Amino acid sequence: MIQLEPRALLLLLGLAPACASGARADEPPTPLAGAAYGILKQYCYRCHGVDFKVPGYNVLDRDILIAQRGDDAPYVVPGDPDASELWQRVGVEKDMPPSGKKPSDEDRATLRKWIEAGAPFPERSVPAREFRSEKDILRAIRDHLRSVPDSDQGYQRYFTLTHLYNNPRVSDDEMRLYRAALSKAANSLSWKQALALPRPVDD
Repeated sequence: MIQLEPRALLLLLGLAPACASGARADEPPTPLAGAAYGILKQYCYRCHGVDFKVPGYNVLDRDILIAQRGDDAPYVVPGDPDASELWQRVGVEKDMPPSGKKPSDEDRATLRKWIEAGAPFPERSVPAREFRSEKDILRAIRDHLRSVPDSDQGYQRYFTLTHLYNNPRVSDDEMRLYRAALSKAANSLSWKQALALPRPVDD
């Protein structure tokens, strides 16, 4: 195992909140698609998209929702709420989410109409992010090293997600998940009990 000092764990993201100022990926093409997306994000996404209580189940990924699952039916069968596990758990058994605030009857009605309409998802617009080159990455590392005392420079470790950041198919929400995954992976290499959160070294 590799022991990482908290001061040594740095993350070069090439991503700042200001870079997300363009059109949002969750901007709906229709009111129904946007309303259903918002309900799924509010009540389901924390467990099924952030914490991944069910491995690989991202409730905001339509391809995952409608995919066949071996002998099991898809989570969502477009056009058929009664055959959709998502509707059975949220609208019939009403045991999802298992705790906290529950969807209202109006929310459930919206989800049923959404599945009946084919479970359309909001159009994904291209994130307005400026391309970051390898030169940009190396410049940020150089500038950061210059700000670190000589005695600490040998302990610095840099990671970059620029290949994802430069990909217009990767949304800002997905970038957030990739950053969280990298943080968990880095901390899993440490014997320390305290979490060391990666921090950006560029703007």
